[in-house]
Amino acid sequence: MKPLTQKLTRFWAKHVRPGGSNPEVPPESPALAELRKQAERLQKAGQGVDALRLVEKALASNADKEGLLYLQGRCLEHVGRHEEAVAAYEQELAAHPQHAAAARRAEQLRQALAPPVVKKIPMLERPYASSLPRPTMTRIQQALHLYKYRGVFMLKSPFDMALYPALVWQLKPRTIFEIGSKSGGSGLWFGDMLDSFGLDGTVYSLDIVRVDAVSHPRVKFMEGDGRRLEGSLTKELLESLPRPWLVIEDADHAYETTLAVLRFFHPWLRPGEYIVVEDGIISDLNNDPACNSGPHRALKEFLPEHARDYEIDADYCDFFGYNLTWSSNGILKRL
Repeated sequence: MKPLTQKLTRFWAKHVRPGGSNPEVPPESPALAELRKQAERLQKAGQGVDALRLVEKALASNADKEGLLYLQGRCLEHVGRHEEAVAAYEQELAAHPQHAAAARRAEQLRQALAPPVVKKIPMLERPYASSLPRPTMTRIQQALHLYKYRGVFMLKSPFDMALYPALVWQLKPRTIFEIGSKSGGSGLWFGDMLDSFGLDGTVYSLDIVRVDAVSHPRVKFMEGDGRRLEGSLTKELLESLPRPWLVIEDADHAYETTLAVLRFFHPWLRPGEYIVVEDGIISDLNNDPACNSGPHRALKEFLPEHARDYEIDADYCDFFGYNLTWSSNGILKRL
């Protein structure tokens, strides 16, 4: 059972007592009391779905649904259908506003299911450090060096493996630039992602040593230097590539390279497009309180120069916790 389901089920067992024993629940008719008892017997026997079907059958055959929708909500909670339970409680309240238990459960579930509040900090005031405890961070860093995607080393943190698909689905890029191919695993992953999402796009993955051991119909592995991208990404090529663009700076993590990539793509990016600077987390891994990893130094220089041109997208950087991404303060949206 999932932790949220366990938490809500324990709360229900402790606080939402049967029938008339709970002062928040209106008195039950004999028929409703019997139905509730049958449903509870089924649930105790591990037959929560059968209990839910029993209540749904009663709902379909009763014109007077007072209390039935509340009971349906309780059954839905028991089988982990919390959003649907809220809807059942809200329907109960729409017909019977006096049902205090339904009101209380609906509000408590809304609070439990609400997304975390991401505090909006002005871009130039955001600390660069991650909220992830360093021992956990270093253990993840060790593991990600061993993780393979389709047999190829990938070098992505588990947080970014969740954040990138969300960003790609939202942006729906037609062109993805990956500066830094390494073994080719992440390029392969992005190519598969485009296919999986039904996006007609291409990944241009560049490295000083071109990847030849991996291939994908949506990925063009190229030779290129992040400090001299104009040698590989010519004006003619860039002008021909479809929008939107997603740029990923994941090269050698040196200050000079990151700054060169940011400055190269800045004149090309259009509003709504993204450039992601990976591995600022090196500051935390090196236990550097000043956060002066190469990527962080470059961001600290570049962003004040372009404070009106970009925002650090906290919806991604802070989704799992403050800067809980290896691209700390580095998921930039062009304004």
